[in-house]
Amino acid sequence: MYIEKYNADEDLLSQIKHNDSGALKVLFEKYFAALCYFSNKFVRNTDLAEEAVSDIFLNIWLKKGKIEITTSLRAYLYTAVRNQSLNYLKQNKIRFSIHQ
Repeated sequence: MYIEKYNADEDLLSQIKHNDSGALKVLFEKYFAALCYFSNKFVRNTDLAEEAVSDIFLNIWLKKGKIEITTSLRAYLYTAVRNQSLNYLKQNKIRFSIHQ
């Protein structure tokens, strides 16, 4: 199976930096459900939580050549998801205020 090729998050990140979309898929499958659960604690909406998490993985792929993570990849993902979730809350509050 493809996942056996990687034994640590750092290996996955290294492979992603070298344009390996399979490594991104493995990372996504490894963390997606837990990160959605975490995001949902902030946004309280399953669809919005999934969108926030998906956006983080998309950004990792788009910035793969430039991304520098100084913490563990796991810590980076949780921090990024928290920040993205809080940004979504701010955006929705602004939209809600405008439409009232």
